[in-house]
Amino acid sequence: MPSSRVLQRFLGMNRTAAFVAAFVFASVVSPRPSRAAFADDDDEPPAQVESAPEASVDVIQAFLEGLRKRGYFDLERDYLESLRKAPDTDAEFKKTIDFEIGKSLVDEAMSVGDYEKQREMLEQARKAFDAFLKANPKHPKAPEVSIQKAKILYQRGILARQQSDELEGPDKQAKIAESRTMFDQARTSYADAVKPLQDAYAAFPPFIPETDKEKREAKRLAESSMMDARLQLALVDYEQAQTYPVGSKERNDLLDQGIKAFEELHKRFRTQMAGLTARAMQAKCFEERGDDGLGPAMGIYNELLDHTDPRLRDLQRKVAYFKIIALRKRKEFALAADESARWLQTATPQQRRTAEGIAVRFELAKNIISQLPTVTREADKQAGIKKAVDELTEVVRYASPFKMEAIEYLRKYKPKNKTNIDSVAKLNFDEAMLQADEARSTNDWDRAIAYYKAAIRKVDPIKDEKKSQLARYQLSFSEYFGGRYEEADVVAEHLARNYPKGEHSAQSAAIAMAAVLSEYNETKSARDKEIVLRRLIDLAEYTVATWPDSEQGDIARFYLGEINLGKARYADAAKAFESVRTASSRRNEALMKAGVAHWLMSKDKNQDEQAKTGIALVQQAYKGRQEGGAPLTEPGIVANASELADIYLQQGKTKDAIAILEPHAKAFANSPITPDNSAVVIRLLTYYMRSHIADGQADQALMDMRRIEQSGGSAATMTELYFQLGKLLQKQMDDLAKRNDRAGLKRTQETYQRVLKAVVDSKAGQTYESMQWAGESLLTLGYPQDAAAVFGKVYETFGQNAEFAASANGTLRLTRTRLKLAQAYIASDQDDKAKEIIDQLIKDNPRMLDAIFALGEYLEAHAKKTKSQSDYNIAFNHWSKLAQRMGLRKPRPAEYFESWYHAASVLKSQGKPREAAAMLKGIMRQEPRVGSPEMKQKYEDFIKQAAEAK
Repeated sequence: MPSSRVLQRFLGMNRTAAFVAAFVFASVVSPRPSRAAFADDDDEPPAQVESAPEASVDVIQAFLEGLRKRGYFDLERDYLESLRKAPDTDAEFKKTIDFEIGKSLVDEAMSVGDYEKQREMLEQARKAFDAFLKANPKHPKAPEVSIQKAKILYQRGILARQQSDELEGPDKQAKIAESRTMFDQARTSYADAVKPLQDAYAAFPPFIPETDKEKREAKRLAESSMMDARLQLALVDYEQAQTYPVGSKERNDLLDQGIKAFEELHKRFRTQMAGLTARAMQAKCFEERGDDGLGPAMGIYNELLDHTDPRLRDLQRKVAYFKIIALRKRKEFALAADESARWLQTATPQQRRTAEGIAVRFELAKNIISQLPTVTREADKQAGIKKAVDELTEVVRYASPFKMEAIEYLRKYKPKNKTNIDSVAKLNFDEAMLQADEARSTNDWDRAIAYYKAAIRKVDPIKDEKKSQLARYQLSFSEYFGGRYEEADVVAEHLARNYPKGEHSAQSAAIAMAAVLSEYNETKSARDKEIVLRRLIDLAEYTVATWPDSEQGDIARFYLGEINLGKARYADAAKAFESVRTASSRRNEALMKAGVAHWLMSKDKNQDEQAKTGIALVQQAYKGRQEGGAPLTEPGIVANASELADIYLQQGKTKDAIAILEPHAKAFANSPITPDNSAVVIRLLTYYMRSHIADGQADQALMDMRRIEQSGGSAATMTELYFQLGKLLQKQMDDLAKRNDRAGLKRTQETYQRVLKAVVDSKAGQTYESMQWAGESLLTLGYPQDAAAVFGKVYETFGQNAEFAASANGTLRLTRTRLKLAQAYIASDQDDKAKEIIDQLIKDNPRMLDAIFALGEYLEAHAKKTKSQSDYNIAFNHWSKLAQRMGLRKPRPAEYFESWYHAASVLKSQGKPREAAAMLKGIMRQEPRVGSPEMKQKYEDFIKQAAEAK
């Protein structure tokens, strides 16, 4: 289910596409302004494209170019689809429709701020280009597809880097790794594409008569494609450098590569826009090299700004922004502020709202703030602060890479206004919305809520429906991020259900679902949780039905899938996940989860077809991630590989499990294990270790375990890990036994035992968690004497360690060791030693449930050994009294059912199988679930065995 961070990005609070990337692309292709940039233009697009006009290819291309220039990408694609259907469309042009759609999607992806939507568009573009190549492998445009697909990889690298800026821990490191992988792949793709493009351009004669317009245009396009590829190839170095810390060797090496590549491009194309753009980027690389590069950078910036050709004004405006940054780095704050002010004064209102316009405003504010310590007059200082705050207030109104930093400045320099109820009531709608938007932009949720409520009161919901809906949507948004989940749900769900065609209704549904989920997480009682969950299901089903072809619809499908998966309603879970749209960026994740649901259904109902479907879907998801360029260390593909390995292990296909995990394990082996990526590494290595144990590779399994130990997990984390690993390995052996795979079972048991003994015998790297796990696992495997030796060593080693014994859980952990030692003694016929430990534990704490349980196990084992009726009665009375005591608790704990099971076991051993079975049947009638599926199975197996014993 989506986190609040993901939801916030989805709802438009995320960062824009990288300014530098947009700048370079704009230098080679025609500008692609967004709809917002033409908000004041009289040239409005048609509401929709009804049908394709009968026109020549030149007219069609001109029309498409016009739509692109105005940022009407959706209309462009509608028009292309209408051309595909029109019978009179030029046959040759019709072949290129998928290619044109792919280009449109790439161009639009560069202009949208929503990460998920951008990723979705890039994936759609990749599929469109694949469709074009599949149908037209030898088309003249086929070489250009390589450039476009490289551009997709490049843009995905930027996207992953931007996302990493908003994340922390392993998610951040994974995104950085993904970004670098994307750039590496983009570099390779661009390099592969450059040679054929250069050859194609070189095939044209040096001089083509003006009368041969077709060939001249073909040569111009060939040169443009070649320049584009070479410029993008150089730009990859610059962008990948941004993924490394400032001043690091990796960053500087990449910047040096960029300097060299941009210099060569400038020398080759110095009279063309691409060459001048390369010159600007060369300066940018110099600037980011540090102090030694600022001088050369400033020289180049001034050189480009001195050009008088009016066609360079767009380029010069961007270069002027670069120069402002360089001036700030040289600590020339006053000059940088003056240049920023000059830039804004000469810019049009639309230019001030562009990415660089927002960036310049931010630079102006920062440079003013940097001068404040040197200002002596208080009035001048306050005037400077006011000016900086005014600019920062404008910056935070828009999604940009500077928004979060600007918010921090505002928190420091802008006095927090106390909301005055009387003054709020006097505001009109527009004034209240302006104040609310400003408060929301700085995450001042209480103020935002107060002003949005005031705005709602000032507008007629019937006459001004759009205004009313906007205010309510923003109110629900603020309520949610302000932690008022119930209020957020009420407002958002009102919009979603009562105005399904409203502009903000689908997004309101997303807020409502997130709010209800947060309510669920905060609800304590199981009954109330179930009520909230039913509300979430109802809302998700409504969202899917109302907006089936939207991102919100897919979010709802995930909610439904996850809920049904958790409820073991596997068929419903699979249906929900499989209904996620093919175009969705979440499609691979959905396929994986659908596959898991089918697999679990096959285990539950023993259906081979379900198993085949499940495996195929998980494999399809993995392949989709690979084709999408996911790096081997990306959490999604690692999780996918782990799911596949788990299935293969359950099938006994240990070689397949190792094969799917090995590339990922090696990828992590080449990078250090850090707190940021340890969670991903631990999960991977746990599956890897299970696979090696099942394959009989004890040494390799031990190496996996050592890497798990080095992962930096906390003691509690490692304890839980080993506990879960033991359960998984036991389940693995149970599956082998059920399949009657005696050889596989024997191999797994023997390898498991060798690994455990190696852990115990190791002279270094031992921890309490690993030793305790080894002892408990040996006990489970049926080696009680070995287990007793291990527990004795654990207690001796760590019991004498004063620091360990005094730690938060030291005493509890040592108590567990003594209990397990007693169990090992019982299983190895050392009753006296077991009784001594148990008596001491009960003496120290008479109410310790675990010790009382251990006493029951001792009494039961002792009675079965002596076969004395009095001993049987003592054991039975102990278990039945404990069960009755546990039965007073609500809900009844697992110990209640376990105690009755032991009581029945004593009766059966006493020669009373009928009474024992009747006792458990009675418990099952009262509590049909018997606490858990595992306990229910134990009861059913016991009853069956008791019947056979009659």
